[in-house]
Amino acid sequence: MTSVGAIALGVRNAITLDLLSLTYCHVCQALQGRLCLHVDLAGRLKELSVTPNTFVPYPLFPPYDLLGEHLGLLRPVNSDVRNRLDSIDAALEPHLTWRLGIDFLAQQCQSAKFTARHYKVLCPVIESMMHWSWSIKRKPLTEWQDSDAREFIRFIMRPPMSWVSSGGWTRYVMKTKTDFAIKPINDEWRPIVRKYLSESSTDAGLSATHHRDSHLSRGREFFAYIIESKSVTTPNPFNELRRKNFAVLRRQIRTTFTPAQLEDVMRTAVSLAERDGQWQPFLFMAAVAVYSDIPLRALGSTPVLKLTFSHFKATDACPDWFESPHYPGKRYPLNPQFCAYFQRFAQFRYERDPELGPHSFLLPQADGADAYGGHTLIDLFARFATNVLAQLQQGAFASRSYWKGSEQMQAGAALTFLELRKSAKAAEWAPAAMTSLEPLQDVNTWPNIGVRDKLPASQWLRKHAGTTSNGATHGQCNRT
Repeated sequence: MTSVGAIALGVRNAITLDLLSLTYCHVCQALQGRLCLHVDLAGRLKELSVTPNTFVPYPLFPPYDLLGEHLGLLRPVNSDVRNRLDSIDAALEPHLTWRLGIDFLAQQCQSAKFTARHYKVLCPVIESMMHWSWSIKRKPLTEWQDSDAREFIRFIMRPPMSWVSSGGWTRYVMKTKTDFAIKPINDEWRPIVRKYLSESSTDAGLSATHHRDSHLSRGREFFAYIIESKSVTTPNPFNELRRKNFAVLRRQIRTTFTPAQLEDVMRTAVSLAERDGQWQPFLFMAAVAVYSDIPLRALGSTPVLKLTFSHFKATDACPDWFESPHYPGKRYPLNPQFCAYFQRFAQFRYERDPELGPHSFLLPQADGADAYGGHTLIDLFARFATNVLAQLQQGAFASRSYWKGSEQMQAGAALTFLELRKSAKAAEWAPAAMTSLEPLQDVNTWPNIGVRDKLPASQWLRKHAGTTSNGATHGQCNRT
């Protein structure tokens, strides 16, 4: 046997009966009718369609203090993790690979210098290797060659935003005081953490050097452990990889939009949002980028700081400035052109939530139970911007002379929040932020959508954000 896969033979034999049991259950279900088989095939087709930009990694290993309870087990204790591993193609050996990861972590814990902090750093590295192998490479991790390791390091230096978060979220939902076996996975967790996410791109490679070094060293250690513990002579796929093989390339600075081009972009964004309401929140974000100096991070919420409509301060129909709980001491004036977009978004939200009030989340998640975090907003805005560019490239605006030769008209072009902001600043559309010594305004004094005290949201909307016959809000408003 020449592949690293041979080293796992003993463990594979140990779980043979377990896999046979699962196979028997699947056969019984299939015999119940064609529908079962159809659903299974549909699921497999969906699994095969996963791309690096859509797959969201999840934690595989238990908290540090529960690692000991997993020694000798063939399957995870946590039902959520176990079920997700069950859904992976058995040919990719998910349970076997998980078992090897547990054994490696246990071996590392034997060192007197190894602490819970080291565990917290090491786990995501091993989990990233496993998820990439299963969901992207679609190859058992134990069969990696040096070319696979090289490809993985290149990926980890420029991971999609769905793999990245700006904060160290817990691996499992901590609000529930349930037994670990049934504790749900925290959907906000990501294997790659950057304290400050880039607002300049959906490319998450600002920390590429750190990611390269940590995954090279830890990957080499993981495979060295596997090879040594199983007494095989298969080469370590990381042995020939060196830091110098993976240069950290700076992202090319793109030319900013001219005012005329920027107008075309915003008109296209409005058209897209009018045709598909799911984009209305991101049209609002685009308006924030173009008509203010508000950082993208300020639009996101954290477990402690929740962004609500009350952070936009107004006297009547239009907001005058914005205050962020993330940036105390800063006040962000708003371009008068922002008013129309604000009213459009207010109308959109009110149609879906008649109880809209000062403390309503500005950018709520689909279920309305919480607000989006900054890293998720970056990812979602990138999708919106990609659609805007695609529509712009196919529309009448693309034939205008000032778009000739623009790289934004090329296939695969990307558009970011910061690029919009740079263009707006060059056009003097985005008023600069100001330092304010005043404390944050009382949210009850400045209700969410410019509503004066004791004026219901519905009355404000009838007066200031009335709809046209086709349901779209008026494009302009008069400031009072």
